[in-house]
Amino acid sequence: MSLYRRLADLDTPSDIESFAAELIDRFGKIPDEVENLLDIVRIKQFCRTANVDKVEAGPKGAVIGFRGDAPPNIGKLLVWLNEARGTIKLRADQKLVAVRSWDSVPQRVKGVQQLMKELAGLAA
Repeated sequence: MSLYRRLADLDTPSDIESFAAELIDRFGKIPDEVENLLDIVRIKQFCRTANVDKVEAGPKGAVIGFRGDAPPNIGKLLVWLNEARGTIKLRADQKLVAVRSWDSVPQRVKGVQQLMKELAGLAA
């Protein structure tokens, strides 16, 4: 239980990497399920930074909602959307729609992680 508590308290990407290294030192190779859990923690960190409160992902992409319908740094967001060339759109309800092809769950997790990392970068 103490490991789960510590996992919940990780604040930065370097904290996650240190925690993963400690797990490897203590238990050996990290199972896929634990690696998936660490990916989810990374996604949650990016979501906090990017003011994201909800992500729904499926085989065709993701829908991203913001706390208070307020995306971070609207100027940078509009530039990012323009660079995405139609693969990411801002709907009238202030939700982002990212059109992707994610056939497997691991692809979805990595894809969402990348999207959240990019959004978190816009908030800085």
